[in-house]
Amino acid sequence: GLSRRRLVQVSAVQNKASVVGEWQRLRGRFPEYLSPLRLVIDEAKLGDKGVFYRVQAGAFGSQAGASEVCDGLISRGQACFVVVR
Repeated sequence: GLSRRRLVQVSAVQNKASVVGEWQRLRGRFPEYLSPLRLVIDEAKLGDKGVFYRVQAGAFGSQAGASEVCDGLISRGQACFVVVR
């Protein structure tokens, strides 16, 4: 439905305290893609691996908008994928 948000995930860290620093680092490297976006932190409990904090950003009004940002980041060597929450 309309409540679903499209985000891009650009990183995941194991220490919650380092999420904001990671986001600021990435936004500094790729301002043309990430500066308009808002940070979203998604906590993921991965069993034996422990807890990860997914560094996500958005939100996008369309799948195409999110994909365009990810494609641009990937072309510059930055891991990225679109998530829908």
